[in-house]
Amino acid sequence: MVNAVEWSWLTSAALFFGGLAGGSYLWAFGVDLSNEKKYANFSKVGYSIAFPAVLVYLIFLVLELGTPTNFIKIRNLTSMIFVGASIVSLFFIFSLLTLIGREPTILPQISFNQKTQRIIEGIGSIFAFGIIMYTALLLGASFGRPFWGSPFLPYLFLVSGLLTGWAIINLVLLSREDWRKPVPDFLEFFVLLITLLFVLSVLDLATVVAPESIAALITGDLNVFFIVGVLIVGIVIPFISAYYSMSKKEVPYSISGITFVLVLIGGFLLRYVIVVGGQVPPVI
Repeated sequence: MVNAVEWSWLTSAALFFGGLAGGSYLWAFGVDLSNEKKYANFSKVGYSIAFPAVLVYLIFLVLELGTPTNFIKIRNLTSMIFVGASIVSLFFIFSLLTLIGREPTILPQISFNQKTQRIIEGIGSIFAFGIIMYTALLLGASFGRPFWGSPFLPYLFLVSGLLTGWAIINLVLLSREDWRKPVPDFLEFFVLLITLLFVLSVLDLATVVAPESIAALITGDLNVFFIVGVLIVGIVIPFISAYYSMSKKEVPYSISGITFVLVLIGGFLLRYVIVVGGQVPPVI
């Protein structure tokens, strides 16, 4: 178990950008495997987002672990923090190598053949998966935080990371008229549905082991952030928009852009209420 640490909003921001980095990388890798030529711009944007996002993640993580007490924990080679730092460092390296390989103008002196590039991206996708999942495992290993002990939490972070990664990629694509070739809307619809199911699963399990945390989310100080921010803004409205798009009706680009922004807001607030809500009541 990880000794109790008081996590602030900086952790929420770090988790958000970690999910964004891993999610965008996994989408880029996945669509490349399915149809590289058709979704070339989508994968290009996804890989381009991953590296700066993980860089921002590291900045927030360093700011959060800035106290001597928290940094001492990294010295323990068996701690979840050290394991996570290793995963993040490796993803940082492979996302940078991916970006260099995809954008020759960054470092013209370095180039990879197609096979090497594929190997780099394949290994990078493993660490992209790891950077999303380990953060939930780190929270779950914290002593005296029953809300974070839900077995569904890592999977919630995974689907939420994929959802925010999807949103940021499409938001960038919408800003470029010549790149507006969307990936099928049913994928967004499906990920939103899975996200909602995992949110409800975490809440259902937590009502037994962490009723105080659930009360904070439903009726307490976090209820506006959770009910309005996470459920309505981050899931329900984008869900309706995705369903509308699937019905073959024309959706203005401005509406699509707003929808993707709402997904990103909901993704950050989800991590915020989990981090803050998980620390109610005080450590036992």
